[in-house]
Amino acid sequence: ALVSLFDFENRNGVFPGVHRSYKFCLLTLSGHDRPVDEAEFVFFALEVADLTDVGKRFTLTPDDFALLNPNTRTCPVFRTRRDAEITKAVYRRVPVLVNEADPEHGNPWGLSFRQGLFNMTSDSGLFKTRDDLEVDGWTLQGNHFVRGDERFLPLCEAKMIHHFDHRWATHEGLDVRKLTLDEKQDPTFVALPRYWVVEEEISKRAEGRYLAGWRKICRSTDERTFISTSIPLVGAGDNLLLYWTEDPSSTPYPVMSSFVFDFIARQKLGGSNFQYFTAKQLPLVPAEHLEGTEPWTEELTYTAWDMSEFAADLGFHGPPFRWDVERRALLRAELDALVFRLYGIERDDVDYILDTFPIVRRKDGAEFGEFRTKRLILERFDAMESADAAGEEYQTALDPPPADPSLCHPESTRPAWAQPAKPARSEQ
Repeated sequence: ALVSLFDFENRNGVFPGVHRSYKFCLLTLSGHDRPVDEAEFVFFALEVADLTDVGKRFTLTPDDFALLNPNTRTCPVFRTRRDAEITKAVYRRVPVLVNEADPEHGNPWGLSFRQGLFNMTSDSGLFKTRDDLEVDGWTLQGNHFVRGDERFLPLCEAKMIHHFDHRWATHEGLDVRKLTLDEKQDPTFVALPRYWVVEEEISKRAEGRYLAGWRKICRSTDERTFISTSIPLVGAGDNLLLYWTEDPSSTPYPVMSSFVFDFIARQKLGGSNFQYFTAKQLPLVPAEHLEGTEPWTEELTYTAWDMSEFAADLGFHGPPFRWDVERRALLRAELDALVFRLYGIERDDVDYILDTFPIVRRKDGAEFGEFRTKRLILERFDAMESADAAGEEYQTALDPPPADPSLCHPESTRPAWAQPAKPARSEQ
């Protein structure tokens, strides 16, 4: 039986002759004649004194392992006792994405998974570069290459996406750069990939008309860790982990893009790969709790014509929404505040969780002179709490309200390559 596990980093040179990046641990086990009800843990200790820090030292029972990781029974990595207590409290309230021990009710969202559509190594023979296609007589329309009735579609890689943004980055030859604000505000601008794949091959492998997924490569110390969004129906590399929902009009990725979901994801990540078995054990509020939030998702996501089929599945059939930086900050703050409340997080813990994202704080300070992200979320959180206390319905701070048609680009901006969206799958 596990008695204690004290995890150290050699950053302070506890062992002077060993590289400072190495990790080691003090592991204590007992036999059957000395049962232990709770095991003690410290992670990321730098010196022996850290073992007596009550803020870092915490306990877990066998039931906690089953609660936090029901499929694998592996140990989460908490930096502090408070992190552990907040996370355990969430898991007592919110079910995991997929509980493999409960095949009948353990997948409330009806999620299915697939690691990309194409393996970047074994499928490389299917990939074509821009030079390949142009030499062979193909014409670029938007970010599709067309020749007669045939079509090559982009191969999206994880580094090209971010939260609520399928146009985070674009290729210029072998280089990758982020889109400018002017480009994001142009609903006809499309991100260009490094490779293209024939449409027929994508259609054989894809399920549905648009995709959703998260970046496989990440770290718990990055600005954000769990980076998820929706993308058009294109090719997807194996560094983009994809999922589908049974109901195409309902998508969990707005919750997956929240700070509280990211905070919990960080507790589960020991390396730099966010694999399916880890993601399946993250807590995800049931779909019915998100009813009414579709306008926020539509306005944040549908910012270019190539996402029209995504918008149609959510029930919106107009032109894309304008990319307004200030509105997007408020839209995301309202969503984050709502998700904090859906997870049952108290205000003091909301404040604490947001402070565990130091790079977000630093960038906000450089740009706005304050931790603006935190202020906006707490303001919306307080307003929602006040509305509840008064027995009133919360009123959005946005004017006009989310997804108002007045916020759309003119229909005249529709490019020739953007055909009218088909009816939503739920209408077919």
